[in-house]
Amino acid sequence: MYRTLLLFLPLVFLAGCFSHGPFKADTQLVDGMILFDGAPLEGATIKFIPSEEGELATGTSNAEGRFDLTSLYGNRGRGALQGTYRVAVSKETSVWIQGRSEDPNDGHSVFTQHLPRIYQDEENTPLEATVVRGRNRITLELQSR
Repeated sequence: MYRTLLLFLPLVFLAGCFSHGPFKADTQLVDGMILFDGAPLEGATIKFIPSEEGELATGTSNAEGRFDLTSLYGNRGRGALQGTYRVAVSKETSVWIQGRSEDPNDGHSVFTQHLPRIYQDEENTPLEATVVRGRNRITLELQSR
């Protein structure tokens, strides 16, 4: 009897671990379009930050401004959990500035942000989105002013 208990106890523990929490997350598909001053925005990083309990979901926009969200858990990482989110967006490029010597490692990168700081601020971004059950198509419209 003791041996049987020792064999099945780990299985019960593992079943409990995977039946609750993020491993059984019911994510919903989320895709969309991001526009900056009315034009598609390429290379933007989009973060859906849960307003309450939940998981972060992220995506990157392509040349047409389209993005798909992924998250750590759920339907093979696709989508986001249902709920309301603050949406932070950033677009950054870097340029290598060569130093004075001929050593290729002598230099530094200069990073440039291409969007107003308010959209990058995860706490105070004006952008919000709600993910509901089913497929979600979301359009994010950002303005330079």
